[in-house]
Amino acid sequence: MKNIHNVASMYSTESGKNNSPIMDQDDKNFLEEQIEWCKQQDLILEKIEMRLREMRRLAEYSIKHNLTSIEIEQLNNQLNDLKDEVHVLQKKLQTVTH
Repeated sequence: MKNIHNVASMYSTESGKNNSPIMDQDDKNFLEEQIEWCKQQDLILEKIEMRLREMRRLAEYSIKHNLTSIEIEQLNNQLNDLKDEVHVLQKKLQTVTH
């Protein structure tokens, strides 16, 4: 099974020169797939970060303001929705394996 370390070591040495002057198409395809996988992971992480920032914003808002019980309930519902979204995204992150 190929992994990024095996492919990279085939094309570099300690001196920095290539062991093989030409990368074969399979290796190139593998590395392109790795780049695409990284982009997908990055997108998921960005979405998680957005939700976490929103959760922080809501929590800070609640600290600074004297909220009614209805507002607290609404805020808790928003936080729970965001938390659920983060869990869904985390599962996507774990299931996108390569």
